[in-house]
Amino acid sequence: MVARLKVISIKIDESLLNAVDTVAKNTGISRSEIIRRALIKYLEENGLSTSKVRVRHIVLA
Repeated sequence: MVARLKVISIKIDESLLNAVDTVAKNTGISRSEIIRRALIKYLEENGLSTSKVRVRHIVLA
């Protein structure tokens, strides 16, 4: 079964958004995927399991 992605809205500083967009352009990875990966990393660093979370293009180890 494929998990459905939910659409959310966030407020973000323009300079941070510009940095995300630069990485997206340089890597060919979508803005959403970059933010998902950053959120997963943050959750894991704070002791939360993300083993059931699927992301595109990478394998979480």
